[in-house]
Amino acid sequence: MSPFIKAHRSRAYTRKKRLKKTDTSSTTFRVGLLIILATAMIAYVWQINSVSVKGFAIYEIEQRNTQLGRENQRLELHVAQLQSTQNVKNNIDSLGMVDEGETLYITVKDDAVAIK
Repeated sequence: MSPFIKAHRSRAYTRKKRLKKTDTSSTTFRVGLLIILATAMIAYVWQINSVSVKGFAIYEIEQRNTQLGRENQRLELHVAQLQSTQNVKNNIDSLGMVDEGETLYITVKDDAVAIK
């Protein structure tokens, strides 16, 4: 065999070897890229799901907060009604109190005080 043919075959073999090596590297790169993309997609879906669940929880808490605010207003109104002087006057007998009747005030004109 001529040296020219040997050199040509050697170069062709080296080229095939280089292509095979590049092909393996390319395949590894593609598989790695696919794994990274799949992981990113799973993480994205998980994050969207978490945000959605937290959104529903926040909505429920806001609804509960509104309900408790209304209940608080209702109870404050009820307390104010029970503490009103009209209500106390109406319930004097049931509370065991005595009507004060007419009130008399004493005014002292001098600063004199009796000492015993």
